Amino acid sequence: MEKQRHDICEVDGASELLCFLNGKIPIHICSSAPKDEILGLLRKFSWESFIKEIHSTSNKTDTINGILVYLKLEPHDIVFVGDGEYDEMAATQNGIWFIPRLGSGNNYATELNSVKNMYELISILMLDYAL
Repeated sequence: MEKQRHDICEVDGASELLCFLNGKIPIHICSSAPKDEILGLLRKFSWESFIKEIHSTSNKTDTINGILVYLKLEPHDIVFVGDGEYDEMAATQNGIWFIPRLGSGNNYATELNSVKNMYELISILMLDYAL
């Protein structure tokens, strides 16, 4: 049975980020949350069409490596935006640029190395990746 998360609100700029990236790059979700919970959130915000693949996993490091191999990408081709230390570890261990999202319950992100909303991420991607 699909678990609904009615308490989760959209991060500012998330819909705009997905629209901005749509058709430019494949978006993968790598989460320790169950797949049905992720699908429920995607449906709640009408984001299903933006996501290429969902990876529900307990080992994000191996999953990210598998994505790199499967898509024949180099670590510099990927940006990992996350809100937890396991996200950061998975990115770092694969040599991927990690951007923490401030204000999402993590206690290690600082204003100097993170984004507060997805509008900031759009600006970073436009500058660093010329998207």
